[in-house]
Amino acid sequence: MSQTVQSGKELIVLLEKHLIPLWEHVGLEHVAVSAATQEEFSTRPLPSQMRISATKPLRPIKRGQKSSTISGAALLFIVKGQADFHLGDYELHCPQGHFLLLRPGVLGQRHQRFGLDEAIFAPQDCRVAWFTTLPETDNVVLWLSEAWEKNSQIRNKKFCLINNSETAEFFRFFAQEMLKTPEEYQKTAAASIYTFFILTLRELQESQFHYASRATTPSVAPSSSPIESARQYIGNHLHSRLTIDHVARAVFMSRTNFVRRFTAETGQTFNECVAAMRLKEAARMLKEENWPVQTICEHIGLQPAQFRKRFKETYGVAPRTFRQQD
Repeated sequence: MSQTVQSGKELIVLLEKHLIPLWEHVGLEHVAVSAATQEEFSTRPLPSQMRISATKPLRPIKRGQKSSTISGAALLFIVKGQADFHLGDYELHCPQGHFLLLRPGVLGQRHQRFGLDEAIFAPQDCRVAWFTTLPETDNVVLWLSEAWEKNSQIRNKKFCLINNSETAEFFRFFAQEMLKTPEEYQKTAAASIYTFFILTLRELQESQFHYASRATTPSVAPSSSPIESARQYIGNHLHSRLTIDHVARAVFMSRTNFVRRFTAETGQTFNECVAAMRLKEAARMLKEENWPVQTICEHIGLQPAQFRKRFKETYGVAPRTFRQQD
């Protein structure tokens, strides 16, 4: 069974057996809407099992450090355990079976230098599913993130992308309605997000999605050659900051032996190979997928300006021109 099919089934089970039945039972009773400050929560009801505590504001991430950020609204669902969300000057403690709507500005325009990774903290084993849309597109993104140890940040991301204008529109309408007062949004918001869940499930069941793994654990498929295993690892982790030391550890080799054998067996240096694999994957996606260039950049681990420059140097044309060519 391919990873895409297996992950599609995993998401189907999540929606069909857990999320949708729970929503039919509790609806908006288990949903909280984020606020810029703790004081703003006084104007909105908080689900009875959620709690809030004051904390120091998030520190900006270091220059050059990668992190997952969102620019629009995102809906998070706690599949397992408990997740603590560090937002502004407070932490929101969300138990299993509850939802949090991150509205635009809390982890996007207001905190552009803060990442979602740094905002979610797991006091116990935890699994979080979250949904968002890409700006100015019809793309819906579904993420699955996990923490395996107590007191750790969320990691091991997997995501799939659905390109469907109706599905995206229902999610955006839900987010807009939830920003109104409770009396105004109860019926319309509940109906729109329920429809969104049903449409998302249908797209998954019909395999109308693209899948990519963002796993951070050093796993590779069995191979007779550690260098081939290293190439497999690189291909599965193009989004990550790949270093010689990191990949060498993943295939249980010393740095010195890894560098020597890698160059001898591939005819390229490590950095040359990583760069070539990233651009090759980008070229494939430009031809075969309907993903925006910005999303492809995230998938292969390059900044948009850096990607456009390197792509044109390698293929002689800009990415959009390459996509339009026969």
